[in-house]
Formats: sequence, C-alpha cells, structure tokens
Amino acid sequence: MRNLTFKSLLFVLFTLISNMVYSQTQIKGKVIDDTNFPLPGVTIKIDGTSVGTITDLAGNYMINAPETGKLIFSFTGFEKQIVDIAGQTTINIQLKPLENTLEDVIVVGYGTQNRNNFTGSVGSVQTDALKEKPISNIEEALQGRVTGLSISSTGGQPGGATKMNIRGITSVSGSSQPLIVVDGFPISDVTTSGGGNLEANSSQMSSFSYINPDDIQSIEVLKDASATAIYGNRGANGVIMITTKSGKKGNSGITYSSYYGIQEMKKRIEVMSFADYAKYQQTTNPTNRLFTATDGTPRVFPDADLMNVNWQDQVYRRGITQNHSLTLQGKSDKTSFAFSTSYNRNKSVLMETDFKKFTNRVSVDHEFSKRVTIGGNITYSNILNIGKPTDGREGTAAGVVISSLIAKPYKLDMNTQARFRRAGVPQSILDGWANGISDDPDDIANNTKMDKRINRL
Repeated sequence: MRNLTFKSLLFVLFTLISNMVYSQTQIKGKVIDDTNFPLPGVTIKIDGTSVGTITDLAGNYMINAPETGKLIFSFTGFEKQIVDIAGQTTINIQLKPLENTLEDVIVVGYGTQNRNNFTGSVGSVQTDALKEKPISNIEEALQGRVTGLSISSTGGQPGGATKMNIRGITSVSGSSQPLIVVDGFPISDVTTSGGGNLEANSSQMSSFSYINPDDIQSIEVLKDASATAIYGNRGANGVIMITTKSGKKGNSGITYSSYYGIQEMKKRIEVMSFADYAKYQQTTNPTNRLFTATDGTPRVFPDADLMNVNWQDQVYRRGITQNHSLTLQGKSDKTSFAFSTSYNRNKSVLMETDFKKFTNRVSVDHEFSKRVTIGGNITYSNILNIGKPTDGREGTAAGVVISSLIAKPYKLDMNTQARFRRAGVPQSILDGWANGISDDPDDIANNTKMDKRINRL
C-alpha cells in the first residue's frame, strides 16, 4: 500500500514538472532604436521573475519564457517596454529614446553640445527647477542648485548685488565674480554712487536685476578652463550663461503667472533694555548726567519700561513681495517669436526700502534657409530701487541694521525728555543731547537717500 502511494506521488510530481517544462517556449528576436540601429546590452527580463538576458552586439537575444508571460525590455536612455508573449516565438522590438535625453544639451561659449559628449565641468539649472517655487531674483534659483557655486548677499537690500564664487575665492585682492552672459552677450554690474562711501556694496545693483526670471530657458555654469575658450581672462572666475526663451512650434499661446508673498523678520537679537542701559551708564560712565547727578547719585526712572525702545522692532516691518508676468510665444514654419512683460516689487522687511522692476522683452528669429537663420531680441528694463545704508562699512559710516543693535535703547522725543526731567535731569542737559547729531536708526533711514532709477535698453 505504501509503495503504491509513493509511486502515485512521484507520478503527480513528474506530471507537474513535465507541464512546467512544456509550458516554457524559446523566444528570440532583435532590438533596434528609432533609427533602426541594433542596440547591444538591452536587458530582457521575464516579468515577475529574476530570469533575464541581454542582447548581443547585433541586438539579437534568446530566452526561454512561459507562453502566457510578459517580457520587459529596458535600456538606459530609452523608454521601457512591456510585451505580452501570447505564444509568440519571435518578438522584435524598437525602443524609443526618452524625450528628456533628446533635449539634454548644454550651452557653451561656442554653441551647444550634447551633455554626454562634453568633457568640461558644468552645472545646469533648467526651466522646471525655476518653476518649483516663486523667485523674485535669479540668485534664488541658483542658490544650492549648482555644486561649487557660493552665493551671499552684500547688503541685504532688494535688488542689491551678491557675491558669487565658483570653486572658492580665486584672488586675494581682485574680484572673484564670475562673468554673466545672457544670450551670448556679457553683462556687468551697474554702480551708482549713493554717498557715504557705500557705493562699493550697498549702492551696487546685481547684474541679474535686469532679467525677468520667467524669460529664462536654462542656466549653465561653466566652472573650468572651458569658460575661457571664448571669453578669455574675463571667464577666469567661471561663466554663468543664461539662455532666454524663444518661440516653439506647437506651444503657441499666452502664459500668465503671478505670486504674492509676505516677509517677516521673526527672530530678534537680544539687546539691553533702558533699565539695563541706565545701570550700565551709572556703573561705567558716572559723568553722564542723563543717568547720574552731579553729586554722584544714580537717577531713578520709575517709567523705564515706557522709555525703552528696541530699535529692531522699529527698523523691521512686514515686507511684501509680488510678481506678475505675461508671456506670448509662437512659431510658424520659418519664424518664431516671443514677447514678455513683467512687473516685480519687493517692499522688503527693512524700513524705507523698496524695489520696483518693470521689464519688456521681444525676441524674433527667422529661418531664411537650412543654413541661414537671423534673429534678435530687445529688452527694456525700468528699475526704481529705494535703498538705505545697511552694513556700516566697517565703522566708516552708520548702517541701519548695525545701528539697530548698538544704538541707545531710547529716543529723546518730548515724552522721553519729560520722563528724564521727572528723574531730575535739567532741560539744558537734555537740549545738548537733543540738538546733537542723531544716530538713531530711524533718523539714518529717513535722512539718508540712496535711491536709484535706471532705464536700460
């Protein structure tokens, strides 16, 4: 009985194995690309298993697979295809290149090259990256996106110049700023004197201020010797190449984009209160008659909290940023065009500062023949930059931001003078302080003009 049962199990197992072997079929075929060129090294895998093979140098393959299974064809740079076997013994496949690899070209000084064929060091920022978040200037789009590119603000004002270094500082005394090139034309910073020896930083405007971020198609950062191929020693610190949009066939239409945002300075640096400042003056400077009487008695200020001023709360406000952009693009068989207009405003968190920019751009290209294409673009920018000294220039001039941290924590207005008189301070002493040169941050902001109005074509 046991022998019969064992023989029965062997028969069932043999039948199952036979069926599995019988259901396997040999499949062969060839894999080519969109130009009918054989593709070697294409991976062919049976769906749901780890069984697979690859094509030979002629693009041919052979694999054993279930008649009812599926084959997965995959290759770097090409779209993956999944094919039902359905009893077929010969399956030929034509793989299609991925669209993004067809357009994966970079702009260099002497034209464009396929990224795979380019041997230099380059970083790229494409249009999709610029759309990920609202940006009011191009520096925001570049920051943190290109390896080796360091970006820092020089003064904190909207529209102000930034310090950019590619692969570190290259000179101790000279400039390390990279060359900015827009559609093949180098541009430079525009400096206008605002007085107070601040023109080297606070009065300098960024080269990017004249460009509408929505007009940008791509940004390429050339980091090595290839940057000097066309621009010579001007490209020794690297080159940032910006390509603007042009008309595209099939994408004709109007695009409108806008955003509105609010900016706030939430964090404050801890500074002395009026009460702490009074004790400090009485201890370290007992001859200051605002806080110590002539007999050396410290004055008492019962309304110290009402006299206190935190200048950071006075110079910082809620900022507003907004941008509106309208773009029209189109292309016929021979002619492509693009028109854009934009308005950008950044009323920053620093009091008495404002930045307004209005730009217009027209670009037209016409193909006269397969070898001759002529085009051009015109850009007009109108900028109003209301700025204030911010950094202090290492103590040679007062800056609003620095003054908000080191200024005395009170303002000698009529109410404060009355409270000083109650503490025993003679009016003659108060007049001497009130009639002196004010170093209050709000007075610096209100009385120092660094406004710039620029029209650029």
